[in-house]
Formats: sequence, structure tokens, C-alpha cells
Amino acid sequence: MNTVLVVDDELIRRDEFNRRLTGSILDFADNPLDAIKLIRSKVYDFIFLDHDLGDAVLDGRDVCTCFYMSKNIHASVIVHSINPAGGDAMVHILSNLGVPVGRIPFSHPKFWALVSEEMGRL
Repeated sequence: MNTVLVVDDELIRRDEFNRRLTGSILDFADNPLDAIKLIRSKVYDFIFLDHDLGDAVLDGRDVCTCFYMSKNIHASVIVHSINPAGGDAMVHILSNLGVPVGRIPFSHPKFWALVSEEMGRL
């Protein structure tokens, strides 16, 4: 059974992950600080990251920097942010840390097909 962390402040998106990933153990974080705490304390197979997390100070880039020296340096990460510049910056940070990362916006018509394919590889 896959362990999955979903980092997103949108309830509709979190509900969709919950509905579609029924065969996985799911944790959710709706803000950067909770995401950082979970990434530092637990090990995940997959992590889904959004950029804009409703915090005036921190965002998804701050979450990405916590992967350094964490237990999740080898987790498969999918940046699903619809913010093009923010999502690209997150991929850049994670790639530089050696984290396996991909980028596909949540709004992409093939998002769930690609997620299913990626999760089936583990």
C-alpha cells in the first residue's frame, strides 16, 4: 500500500485525491508549516505539492527546501500547481536536491491517468 502526502490548500482538490486514491494511506497538509512537519517526520512513497498554499509568508518553494536531509529525499514528487512560475521553481529546487520530481498541473485533462501510471510503477 502506497503512502501519500498531498499538500494543497484547496478542499475540493484534497477531496478529489481522497476519492481517487482509495488504495493508499493518505496524509494531507493545507499549509506550508504542516507540510514541512510531515515531510520531516514521516516517510512517503509519493508526495503531491501545490505552490500557492494560502500563506502570506511561505509557499510551496519553502516546502521543497525541507527535503534536504529529510527521510523523503527519494520519494516520488509530483508538483501539481497550476501556477506556472511557482511550479517550475519548485521543480528546479527539488531537481537540484536530487529528488525524483515531475510536473503536471492538477487541471491537466490527463492528470489522473498520469498519476495512476506513475503510482503503478512503485
